[in-house]
Amino acid sequence: MNALDLDLPMREPYFREAGAGPGVVCVHSNASSSSQWRALMETLSSGFHVLAPDTHGAGKGPAWPADRPLALREEVALLEPVFARAGTPFSLVGHSYGGAVALVAAVQAPQRVRALVLYEPTLFALVDAAFPPPNDADGIRQTVERAGAALAMGNRAAAAEHFIDFWMGEGAWHATPESRRTAIEAAVVNVQGWGRALFAEPTPLKALNALTMPVLLMVGKNSPASGRAVARLLAQALPRVETLEFEGLGHMGPVTHPEVVNPTIEEFLRRVDRRLAGTRFASSGTPVLPPEFAEAMDDDLAIPQALAVLHERVRAGNQALDSEELETAASVRGELIAMTDILGINPLDVEWTDAGDTRMRTALDSLVATLLTHREDARASRDFARADRIRSELLSVGIQLEDTPQGPEWRLE
Repeated sequence: MNALDLDLPMREPYFREAGAGPGVVCVHSNASSSSQWRALMETLSSGFHVLAPDTHGAGKGPAWPADRPLALREEVALLEPVFARAGTPFSLVGHSYGGAVALVAAVQAPQRVRALVLYEPTLFALVDAAFPPPNDADGIRQTVERAGAALAMGNRAAAAEHFIDFWMGEGAWHATPESRRTAIEAAVVNVQGWGRALFAEPTPLKALNALTMPVLLMVGKNSPASGRAVARLLAQALPRVETLEFEGLGHMGPVTHPEVVNPTIEEFLRRVDRRLAGTRFASSGTPVLPPEFAEAMDDDLAIPQALAVLHERVRAGNQALDSEELETAASVRGELIAMTDILGINPLDVEWTDAGDTRMRTALDSLVATLLTHREDARASRDFARADRIRSELLSVGIQLEDTPQGPEWRLE
């Protein structure tokens, strides 16, 4: 489901804003607000247009709904005006809960995200899906239960202590200045809602395989196992990820040690900006259809030849990325978008990213079924050369055929 299609009352988000240049949207952690990004905004504002919104129940953001659970896609829906103001494409920076929101936003519309910067995103549903409980997410699961029990007894301070001490170490709550405690206690009333949103998020790990933008994934060496478990899964799933572990930092590194984390974020974003400047990764661009693909489609919809062109351009694009020939990679990306648009299987379209693998498989089934019908017609007319050619062309794009008594079957190699 597209975030903009939610049947929910739309609210204008509160956000901070600074600088000019490529857009960067920073999403904060739980028990925090957009104010956590003040130092980073000052650092980036000399070369970027930086926006930092408040999510539900944080800072000046809208209240957390009291009558129903809140899903991460609703956070994405809330931030849509901020994304629009940032311009397309923009970079997303997310810490903890904000990192989970950033990942869901990127999966919903990857074509608009230039780069991702994540510090321990807390998408715990990924851990439960990969390793059914008991698992490394049990620490935060139990902390949410204990904090919820404290809230049920009317003790917000105890709930805040459970939450803060889990992420920052025993005694961290008692060391928190009184001036900051009131805001944290007010926010922690939503702790069970945070838990539900993060543990119930339906985005599967395999959906992250399609995120081809550059990603910086940061973790603190002293962080609890719950946060590090998510990071390990992301490091395996994201195709263009750089991982960085900070010695001596914990889960709240962006808040406790901005002088360490912020320069790393700045360096990554400026490096991405330099590498993508002047390519179609830096702007939407106009997709260009390869002439050999157009000729194949004009030739009585010669799908096997068209798929062969698509397969060859994917290989060329991967080679260009491996050798960091960004101009070539950007050009190939445009061609792939144009070809998959024609075939109706563009994986960057929101309708595909939201519907998942089922609709993709249905479309591929339809394309292959058409080719198999042509192959059976060729065999029936004893045109075995044509039948073999169709089989070979399917094999060239990774589709293996097997003739069975019930008819031909196919699978992806």
